[in-house]
Amino acid sequence: MLTLKKSSEFQDVFKSGKWSSSDTLVIYSKKINSEVNKVGVAVSKKIGKSVVRNRLKRLAREAYRLNEEKLQKGFNIVIVYKNSVNPEELNFEKVEKELCKCLKKAGIFKENVD
Repeated sequence: MLTLKKSSEFQDVFKSGKWSSSDTLVIYSKKINSEVNKVGVAVSKKIGKSVVRNRLKRLAREAYRLNEEKLQKGFNIVIVYKNSVNPEELNFEKVEKELCKCLKKAGIFKENVD
């Protein structure tokens, strides 16, 4: 899994990408000329201290990694947690379910995979 690292890469996806949302996540995606997807995760400081934010990032990255083979290729994707998220209520299953819901809304899931 390749990651978005530069602020300019994140800003490009935010400005010219499409978005879809669920209860806890917002997904921004932009089609690129590539054979792979690049993924970035953003968590606001309003959600919690660094330990909490890093845990949420790990959950999102792992949920993406486990579903990566079901996705179309050639996208830059930014996963953003909403500020209204309560970190204590989030577990891996909920994050994975929300992420899949957003990716399906965005049309990034392959059609033949359920």
